Formats: sequence, C-alpha cells, structure tokens
Amino acid sequence: MGFFRLQARLSLAQKSIIAMLVWGSCGVLPACRRHKAAPPHSKAAAPEAKAPVPDPGAAVLARALALPPPGAPPEQAGIKGGVLRVHLDAEPPHLNPLTDNSAAIARITEGPIYEPLVECVRGDVRPGLAESWETSPDGLRLSLKLRPNVLWHDGHHFSVLDVQATFEPLLRLSNKRPLFRSWLADVEAIELAPDRVVRFRLLRPSAQALHALCEIPILPALAETGSAFEKAQLARQPVGTGPFRFAAWERGHRIKLARNDSYWGPAKALLDEIWFEIDGDGARAMTRTKR
Repeated sequence: MGFFRLQARLSLAQKSIIAMLVWGSCGVLPACRRHKAAPPHSKAAAPEAKAPVPDPGAAVLARALALPPPGAPPEQAGIKGGVLRVHLDAEPPHLNPLTDNSAAIARITEGPIYEPLVECVRGDVRPGLAESWETSPDGLRLSLKLRPNVLWHDGHHFSVLDVQATFEPLLRLSNKRPLFRSWLADVEAIELAPDRVVRFRLLRPSAQALHALCEIPILPALAETGSAFEKAQLARQPVGTGPFRFAAWERGHRIKLARNDSYWGPAKALLDEIWFEIDGDGARAMTRTKR
C-alpha cells in the first residue's frame, strides 16, 4: 500500500477498495479513461448504448473507502478519524473538472468534492443528487427530481439552476470538451420544471443519456454565471456538495480535503482528511508516504 497511509483502522473491504483506487489502472479509473478517444456514436436509436461507467474509480474515491458500508451496524462501521494520503504525479493547473481534461483534477474533485446526478455502480444506476427519475412513454424526455435540503460547502442551497448551468455549456456546439459532448450526443436541451425537477429533452430514445449523467459532476451555477474573479476563485477553491470539502492547496506539495460534517448523505465520511501529495518521483513519494 505504498502510495497512502491510513492513520485509523478500516475494515478489510475498505482497505481493498483503497488499494484498488490508489493503485488503479486506466481500466478502473474513469479519469484515465477520459484520455482515450470517445467511441463513435451511431445515429440510430440504440437503447442499450451506455456511456463509460465509473466502477468504482476516482469518481467514488472518498465515498467508497471513507464511508461506512451501507446498512452496516455501528460496531462494523469503522473508527472515525485518520488521514488518507494519495500520490499525484503532477500538480493540476486548477480544480474545475469541466474545463480541463486532467486525470489529476478528476481524481481530486469527482466524488470527494463534486457529485453527479446519478451514480453507476457495476452497471446499475443509483440515486445521487437526483433522488428519482423517469422516462416519458415516447422515450424523448428524461426527468430527474433533485434531492431536497442539499447544501453546497459554503452553505448555499443546491438547486435546479446549478444543474442547468452545468449542462447548458456542455450542450453548446462551441463546447471544447468533445468527450462530454459525445456522451450527451442524444441530449437536445435541458429544461426546468416545478418541484425540483430537471428535464432532458432527447433527440431519440436513448439509455446512454442516463448513464452519461454518472460521469458529469455538478458544479455551482457560479462556475458559469459568476464574474471572472468568482470563476477563478472557484477553480482554485472548489465548492461542492460531496462528503469532503476543499481545505488547502500548498502549491508544489499537496492539496488537502477535509471531511464535510454537514454532508447530506445518510452516512458521514470516516476519514478526517485526504491529502493528495504532489511528487513527480514515484519512488520518493512511496518512501515518504510509508513513514
């Protein structure tokens, strides 16, 4: 377990997940898969088509290894506390996962800080920031109802406006993120409806649209509608809804995340912090994190 050190006892299952994630190959980490070319998209209706599925990968880094197993009794939930150290080969330029195709940015932010509307786990689609969803009888409307009382790390309420501001730029023809655009190829537009509902209008019946939502983290509306200063600040100090919040960025050394004690989910993270240690020398990083 060379690239990390846990300073608290975890279950064997959690330790296995940690090893898989920290030592994971591109076959496991969605952040790695994003550097591969997107598969060609067929114009014919293909309900069985699916976007790449994060299983388990960087997008569930914190929640898979730092939260008690679902339904676990208190005596099996693990001991709270400790620091997880994860090695990064290079320092990311910023921490906005929607504007840069960086595996390091995705590993740090997707799951621990930012969350998707739904989550794909071993091929199954499960609720995320959306508590439920349904498809219209003609297959051309995908409606998702957002969870109530979800807060951003700065205390503001998560809303349909954040979802709209996240997706609308990705649907524009001028979008410079071809992989996102490929995943959303069947989506024509996003609409807002009453009662915390967002509706995706589809070009054709498609199962790919729902699975694609597993891969796209939701950012605050400020990331799109804010001033240049506010956007830059959010890229340096991300504000999400996830089980960990941004704590510090020690340039050239490490990025620290701290447990979000106000997390909306039924279980809070066990770990106190996650430290992403920046070091281009893998052997040296391994030695340091073993200490």
